[in-house]
Amino acid sequence: MCLLDDSFQSSLRKLYAEGIINNYKISDEEISIHVTKLGNRLVERFNDKYQQQFENDISRIKFYKVEFPI
Repeated sequence: MCLLDDSFQSSLRKLYAEGIINNYKISDEEISIHVTKLGNRLVERFNDKYQQQFENDISRIKFYKVEFPI
């Protein structure tokens, strides 16, 4: 498993602390991360403002290498 850089880890921690993302354990080696209802409402509210940035970011993230910061 590859750890993400400190900046991205910090961002994930903030999103988790604010209730925008959450996780649940699938197995000893696997955790699923999901966007909460609050997170979905924020995405819907600000979609037009951040859509292009999201498209740029999503193409660069290797989700299979994400280690959730708990």
